Amino acid sequence: MNILIIDDHPLIRDGIAGVLCRMNRNIRLTRAVDCGSGLAAIATERPDLVLLDLGLPDVAGTVAIDSIRAACPDVPVVVLSGKDDRETVLEALDHGVAGFIPKNMTADQIWSALGVVIAGSVYLPAGVVDAPTLASPPPRHQSGGTGPRDLFAQIGLTDRQHDILRALVAGLSNKEIAERLSLAEPTVKAHVSAVLRAMNVGSRTQAVLWLTRRGIQLDSL
Repeated sequence: MNILIIDDHPLIRDGIAGVLCRMNRNIRLTRAVDCGSGLAAIATERPDLVLLDLGLPDVAGTVAIDSIRAACPDVPVVVLSGKDDRETVLEALDHGVAGFIPKNMTADQIWSALGVVIAGSVYLPAGVVDAPTLASPPPRHQSGGTGPRDLFAQIGLTDRQHDILRALVAGLSNKEIAERLSLAEPTVKAHVSAVLRAMNVGSRTQAVLWLTRRGIQLDSL
């Protein structure tokens, strides 16, 4: 696995690199000091995972997230940040990151968090996931199964809405979903509304939290 670390602080870059190398010697690391050099590295190194600081000197915050995700839309981007307040985490999640790792986490916690992302789910700090902001939707009919498809059947999602949900939590816009699924954009918009209504949530961010709380890995959708 090739992991790209984009952070302007040498101690952070070297510290994270040291953690990853200790945990798995087969990991290949690429390092970048800002968004520009990160984009250049993406073009040449084709990373499997990107670890991104939000406080870069050239492009910071969600603009950096958007730039990196546009350059490698199918590669998980995980934020590394000294700020882990709920607003910052949810804003990053709303821009399509696959995880948010506070820089004060221990080496074992960082490795565990990355394992969650590599396994296809989204890693968020416990305080964000555990916060009681979403109501659990009542099932529309009973099912004996416990997998994602059984759960989605319980809340009444169709196969097409399942496809929409998969694209939605991957961070695609309505226009991108329409292009990927060969649908009209108004049709996608209607499906998105139906999916969020069935899950009893109001946004893509809340949909990801809904899935995360139920232990559903995004690659199992």
